[in-house]
Amino acid sequence: MDYIMEAFAELWEYHRILLLAILPIVALDFILAGVAIVNLVKKPVSASNKIAWVLAITLITTFGPIIYLVFGSKQLDEKAITWDNPKEYSDF
Repeated sequence: MDYIMEAFAELWEYHRILLLAILPIVALDFILAGVAIVNLVKKPVSASNKIAWVLAITLITTFGPIIYLVFGSKQLDEKAITWDNPKEYSDF
């Protein structure tokens, strides 16, 4: 019985070290996703573009937010809706 308890304690020590190593990476992933989604929500673009980017950000973990922040944010700035000509955007 003591052998089992010692093995369990040793296994728990390894898992605790692994958890402490992975926890900052998971926190960084959530922070990146949050920043990317907040940035996306503030952009004045069509709903279909927003839905596509939200899916990319949430489904492609870690790399989705990075891809959006590097490429998508600039792309959406170029496609941003300007309300200079309302007839052009009559389907919104």
